[in-house]
Amino acid sequence: MCSLLPLFVVAILLVSSHCHRASFRLNARTSRVQKPDTKPVVEKKEVINTADILQNTRKLMSLSSSRRTKDKDKLLLRETLEDREILSFIRNGHLFLPQLLNPSVITDALRPACLAYEKSRGSVLSAYRHKVKVQLDYKGNVDKLSLKECKALLKEAGIIDSNLIPFLQLFNLWRNDNNISKVALSKELGKVAAQLLGCNGVRLYHDTLFIKKTGNGPTLWHSDLNMAPFDTNDFITCWIPLQPVPSQSEGGSSLIFASRSHCDFALPYWSNPIETDLTGRYELADYPNFEVGDCTWHHGWTLHSAPPNTLDHDRYAYAISFIADGTYLLQEDGHIRRPDTEDYQSYEDWIEDVQWGNYADHKYLPLVYQEESSDDDGQEVDIQLD
Repeated sequence: MCSLLPLFVVAILLVSSHCHRASFRLNARTSRVQKPDTKPVVEKKEVINTADILQNTRKLMSLSSSRRTKDKDKLLLRETLEDREILSFIRNGHLFLPQLLNPSVITDALRPACLAYEKSRGSVLSAYRHKVKVQLDYKGNVDKLSLKECKALLKEAGIIDSNLIPFLQLFNLWRNDNNISKVALSKELGKVAAQLLGCNGVRLYHDTLFIKKTGNGPTLWHSDLNMAPFDTNDFITCWIPLQPVPSQSEGGSSLIFASRSHCDFALPYWSNPIETDLTGRYELADYPNFEVGDCTWHHGWTLHSAPPNTLDHDRYAYAISFIADGTYLLQEDGHIRRPDTEDYQSYEDWIEDVQWGNYADHKYLPLVYQEESSDDDGQEVDIQLD
């Protein structure tokens, strides 16, 4: 198990998606946000501007040639984290790692594979079916809807081709493409996840392609573990942009993090998170000017969001979520709430095999890193390619 400081479940804690310090009430049944009665005031001065820090970090990393590799096929450009980086993640619940990943692997392998997967008709249809289910709380069988029907339903609700759609997403690409699976199942990347969580080993939960099209609106504040079926605090996500992302002032749409929200024990202990005004509660951080090879990591309970995409091109980001080896699923009964169903599509094909309350061990939850394992690349996964 992990040695990370004890964290408390902030299961459906959300704040405004329109500004950095805003008040929202939560819908108790899901993670959807209800609009405030009045337009909140944006206080930009409260956002951490990390541009100078990132510039200095990139300079230091460029000088650290002893930890880099010249192998263009190597996924990571360095293999270990600094203590200060681990401590920063433990404290804040998020971390920016510039040029951790080899840009050539992203540009030549991962990005083309993700774009090819997105262009397949079945993948686009899957993304729109998921959006209908989430955005419209659709009660019918979305698997029977055609792409045309999905778009018609969204248009009828007034949210198609508008800023009310935050993004499209596709799950579990790693099962269908070798170039993608090499990243998702990377022992080196799993080691970084384990270092940040303080774990001996990690399993892949899922990978996700986020497609934020031109004109797509803000991504609402949320925490990933609120939508996952695990009874754990040991959950982490690596967010990898597949192209350069400019600063938010220039129209970029990288993630914004609510620092230390992952360990806010006081809020659910003393208050009802659904009814509490979160204005001014957290210091927010965003990381400007992403280059190919940069990535961020955030804890499963860290609140995060993203602004609208106002650029003239779509923004693609690939995310990988890990859980600590030894994690158990939630019990079927007895909890005060159930996970939000937004990500159910990502685990519906194995949840019945594992069953609620049991140890999370399945071929679709492969062990990618174990500290005391041999030099192999983790658990072998049989990927059937079409």
